[in-house]
Amino acid sequence: MTTVNIRGVEIMFPFSPYECQLAYMDKVIEAIDMRFDAALESPTGTGKTLSLLCSTLGWLQKQKSSFQLTLRDVTQIATASSPPVSFLPRIYYCSRTHSQLAQVVRELNRTHYSNVRTTVMGSRDQLCIHEWVCKQSDARVKASVCRGMISRRTCQYYNKWDRTPVDTLNEIFRESGAVPDIEDMITIGRKHGICPFFRCRQMQEMAELVLLPYNYIIDPQLRKLHKIDLAGSVVIFDEAHNLENICEDVVSVEISSVHISLAIQELKDAIECLQNEIEEKRIEMALRNAKSPKLLEENIPPERPVIAPIW
Repeated sequence: MTTVNIRGVEIMFPFSPYECQLAYMDKVIEAIDMRFDAALESPTGTGKTLSLLCSTLGWLQKQKSSFQLTLRDVTQIATASSPPVSFLPRIYYCSRTHSQLAQVVRELNRTHYSNVRTTVMGSRDQLCIHEWVCKQSDARVKASVCRGMISRRTCQYYNKWDRTPVDTLNEIFRESGAVPDIEDMITIGRKHGICPFFRCRQMQEMAELVLLPYNYIIDPQLRKLHKIDLAGSVVIFDEAHNLENICEDVVSVEISSVHISLAIQELKDAIECLQNEIEEKRIEMALRNAKSPKLLEENIPPERPVIAPIW
């Protein structure tokens, strides 16, 4: 390991960094310290991911050391009846796919900072190991089946996760000494019969570094669902040239010609139903007033309602 000092931050690097890596880390630290957005680029093969991780985590370690809290103070605050206070900023590292995040995990495990509390966020599609839930093809059905089994306490993986102490879970999921990626979480979960999905959600609450796909940050509904609070956080978008397309996808709705045809047919059926209902009321009124020609003439509505045709 090589230690370099950039803007007062001691950064541990796996090897002696190149000039381009030093310049890159300098800009990262500057952006974080000044609290402004930065668009940084570096040629392919220059260790951009490694530079991002080491600079931001080195900065985080400096923030940790600046808090002069005793263990007693921390314990008192953590066990207080008031809501927990987050003293340290959290780092959200976003990439486009989970395979890219797996590469980030591999880079992280090469560094001095692999002991940082880290989690990878994923959905039930990636993390659920229950055989019945995995057979469901629709994500909403998976979520519904999962919640039902949890409420009935019929998922053995969830039950074991729920009754296992957090310290034991920490040891189990870091038994190799390395930060686990999605595939590692699944492997460990199956080996020990513990739900990886709820373990990742549990880790999110205590994680200092959160690895997640773009849409978890960009989509406000997903942010709310997963209780992602960006206030005071450091947010990194790796491979940000993909960001524009992801933003478009989040706010876009895809409607096929089949859906349009079905919608038109439903409108036609609704109009026909309405016309039949009006006709029935007209006939009913006519029969009720049949004995009075004058009332009949005054109360019978027009023969056909005026409704715009549907093409």
